[in-house]
Amino acid sequence: GTNAGTSIGPDIGFGASGDDTGGTAYNGAAGVEWGIFKTLIDLKGYLMADDVDGIERSITRLDTHFNHFTTTISDTGYKEIRLDIKENVISDLNLSYMARKSKLEDADMIEAISDLQAKQAAYQAALASSAKIMELSLMDYL
Repeated sequence: GTNAGTSIGPDIGFGASGDDTGGTAYNGAAGVEWGIFKTLIDLKGYLMADDVDGIERSITRLDTHFNHFTTTISDTGYKEIRLDIKENVISDLNLSYMARKSKLEDADMIEAISDLQAKQAAYQAALASSAKIMELSLMDYL
């Protein structure tokens, strides 16, 4: 999924223009919109006016906002955990790839040195036998 065109503004109580129009985070009955900042401003007014029904309505809306924020935080945490797991899987795959590549491309130094010494010994033996053959041939010729 992509997050193109999404905005946090409505979730925290701002309209599309950035003003506190109540946002679009929670739509109740047709045409009724409210956000956390509008709810807090209304709560302040209800507290100053001692409007018990308004205070109860604001507290209910604040509970709804709290639940929405808690859900959003939980979703974000879940997504973070999934990303961490994917990062670990990719890291493990990269290490496995590097180990396979190393096994295929890198020389086994002990084996290479052993092969070189064996070939040097064979070369030295060939030179020594060639020298003896040439020495005998020259003596016979003289």
